[in-house]
Amino acid sequence: MLSQSQSQANSLKPFLNHAGATTIEQIEKNQEAIKLLRTWLSEEVPATELAARQSYLAELKQTIDRQRLPGSKLYSATRSFS
Repeated sequence: MLSQSQSQANSLKPFLNHAGATTIEQIEKNQEAIKLLRTWLSEEVPATELAARQSYLAELKQTIDRQRLPGSKLYSATRSFS
């Protein structure tokens, strides 16, 4: 008898074309994405572009926190873990 998680995985299989059947197969499927990420990581980003990206990220974090409930902030200093 299949467990609930195995049953769910099997029912989603037709929609998960990117998922490998084994760990080795998944690693092989991930190679193109890994190659792309490595090229992005090796790129030299100009200081002005880096500053713009950091500013955008800070603004994005503020926007996310503004949309969350007071006890559920992700990025603000007053974040609570209760």
